[in-house]
Amino acid sequence: MKKQNGIALIQVLIISIVLTLLAMFISKNTQRQVGITEQVKHSFQLRVRLENAESLILSELLSKNLYRNNLDSGLASKWNFHNAPFVLSNGVKVQLQDLKGLINLNYVNDTLINSFLTQYELSDSQKREFVDSLKDWIDRDDLNRLNGAEKPYYESRGLIVPRNGHLQYLDEIYLVKGGDIIRPEDLRNFFTVILTEGLNPFNAPDELLKVMILNQDAVENVINKRRAGNLTELDFYQLTGIEQDIYVNFATGRKIRVILEVSEGSTKLKKEFIANINPLSNTSPLVLSNHIWNKSW
Repeated sequence: MKKQNGIALIQVLIISIVLTLLAMFISKNTQRQVGITEQVKHSFQLRVRLENAESLILSELLSKNLYRNNLDSGLASKWNFHNAPFVLSNGVKVQLQDLKGLINLNYVNDTLINSFLTQYELSDSQKREFVDSLKDWIDRDDLNRLNGAEKPYYESRGLIVPRNGHLQYLDEIYLVKGGDIIRPEDLRNFFTVILTEGLNPFNAPDELLKVMILNQDAVENVINKRRAGNLTELDFYQLTGIEQDIYVNFATGRKIRVILEVSEGSTKLKKEFIANINPLSNTSPLVLSNHIWNKSW
């Protein structure tokens, strides 16, 4: 009898332990589910803030002149098109980059690319190899430039052969002979393959201005005036000697890279896209492309 009572007691204890563990598991799982729900709710709230910011930016891009106007009390009083970040009232950080202010890899400007490459520790032969190979990659023939490379070079090494046309995406440059000399972060920040109408140094990022213009005092003056919002085309010409021609012009282009970022605590949400702005078009006043979410570069 006593043995049976002992066995029954052990069974009760085992059942109690199992039930306790089950209750703990359910409690922990419930807490985890509540935490996930709160995180989803928090992320959704951040996304609403980001989407509201996007709507505001696109509305202003379609309705305002694309330059900074200190007399405007709205967004145009604080925005810029050289990628310097600014913050909206709802805490969303915004960066706008006129793609004309970047080095276009599909319109190879030897002087501009070589000026940029001077910051790297490269030999002249490495620079010539990259520039000539890039031109060979883009052009429609199979004739090698002096320091370039065409189809036989790539085929002999089992590599992808030249496109014989415009680069379609930035990282394609790493398929080009010598293209690996460009650091990924620099490729991202200072180059584009989107077709634009010439070059706009007025909207070049600060770091790019420093390699485009040899006079560093002039660069600092340009940057300071631009931050203050009172840089004019005449100022830019007087300080740098760069004037408009068939390739260079100071009008902000219609293709703008937009980066939106919002964060709170450990949660961060980031969205990037290219806005092609043409408010006078009856059919396509706004085209958005190249959407990227939460990309870490």
